[in-house]
Amino acid sequence: MKFYIFVWSFFALVFLISIFGLLRHKYDPIFFSKINTNVHLTGVVVDEPDQRQNSTNLVVLPEKILDKSIDKKHSEKILVRAPPNTIFQYGDEVEIDGKLQLPQKIDSENGNSFNYPEYLAKDGIYYLINRAEVKVISSGHGNFLKRQLFRIKNLFLGNLKKVLPEPHSSFAGGLIVAGKKSLPKDLLDQFQKTGTLQIVVLSGYNITIVAEAMIRFFRFLPGAGGFLAGAVSIILFSIMAGGTSTIIRAAIMALISILAKLTHRVYDARRALFLAGFLMVLQNPRILVYDPSFQLSFMATLGLMTLSPYFDRRLNFLPEKFQIRQTASATTGAQVFVTPILLYQIGQISLISVPANMLMMVIVPYIMLAGFISGLLVFISPIIALPGAFISYLALSYELFILKFFASIPFVLLKISFSFWLLIITYGFYIFIYFRKNKTEFKIKESGLPFNRRQAALTDFSEVEDIKIIENS
Repeated sequence: MKFYIFVWSFFALVFLISIFGLLRHKYDPIFFSKINTNVHLTGVVVDEPDQRQNSTNLVVLPEKILDKSIDKKHSEKILVRAPPNTIFQYGDEVEIDGKLQLPQKIDSENGNSFNYPEYLAKDGIYYLINRAEVKVISSGHGNFLKRQLFRIKNLFLGNLKKVLPEPHSSFAGGLIVAGKKSLPKDLLDQFQKTGTLQIVVLSGYNITIVAEAMIRFFRFLPGAGGFLAGAVSIILFSIMAGGTSTIIRAAIMALISILAKLTHRVYDARRALFLAGFLMVLQNPRILVYDPSFQLSFMATLGLMTLSPYFDRRLNFLPEKFQIRQTASATTGAQVFVTPILLYQIGQISLISVPANMLMMVIVPYIMLAGFISGLLVFISPIIALPGAFISYLALSYELFILKFFASIPFVLLKISFSFWLLIITYGFYIFIYFRKNKTEFKIKESGLPFNRRQAALTDFSEVEDIKIIENS
């Protein structure tokens, strides 16, 4: 029952934080007076450049505009879209010419509008310059640690390109270190059509794999040294990977797991999830409403924890080898929880997302391992890295084949108009079912039945005999 109190406390605190955190932003008067006019400014690239097919997106913290100094501590960031295939780095000081604009809401096909201004505002970005002329003035600015981590990441991505062709190298880079090299549009369309777009980027699942690998690697250190080294490695890797909401959520949960082991406490994944969500909303309340990545990551993880055991029992006809059954149950559980949000946000859902994800996710850990080893060995010699690169190539080719096969199936995208109130009703129904199930679970635990019968009732709700006996007693 304590868990119920924790959950309700979480929602109450998040609600209060949101009231104070989502207050309207007051624009800098200097910038606001220049809206829809051409500006000439200088600034520093404060995030990793994002390579897209049609542009290179830069997040810039401005320093000077029209020879007027701006206080760096209080100025807003600007999203600058430079020409594609232009090379910039974190910490570059750049000179920008272009038309300063305010971001606008984007209308979707399902009638719902995407609040793009607030989506950018969660990261402190309030202005936009499209088709900007950008040139580098100097380099080496920004945070020293982030600059070095991004440098290592870029070297690693360069190593992958030496031993893997495109689009395999960009695909592998996205899986292993969240490389921001754009894939071809037709390939991205296939990922979207099959509901597997999360695979091409570093997700919470990938972070979990990395965290477990780091903890195992540092086990040779005595005492708490291995756990501490693992924790530091997870933090550094999360920064290097870009620190998105999905990555931060998974990293916090991994750190809580390490803390539980250090203090010899029981790790409760559900409580860790809610605690991670609370800490993230406490730091940035806007993500609760305006960050789809946070919403989808949170709900997918909750669905995995809540429903995957149920589906695991129902999918007993699938083999356990290579974790096929586990992957299928986890994918199905996560999909059930994220479907309402996806329908509300984009108005469509892929009917083949579960089998496509199952067949592709099952070999993701092996791709990451082979790709990581190959990328490291290139530092020694590309020839030594070829065996691992060949394994990566075969596994990535399998992924692309599965993707192309499912994307070729006609009529797999189901379009549904899904309103905000329908979204609330759907999740309200989920909450009702969850609490009803846990009410019965609590009765079973307190029933005094033999342990094996309690376990049967808790793990298989087709075993209704014990449940009915308890509820009627």
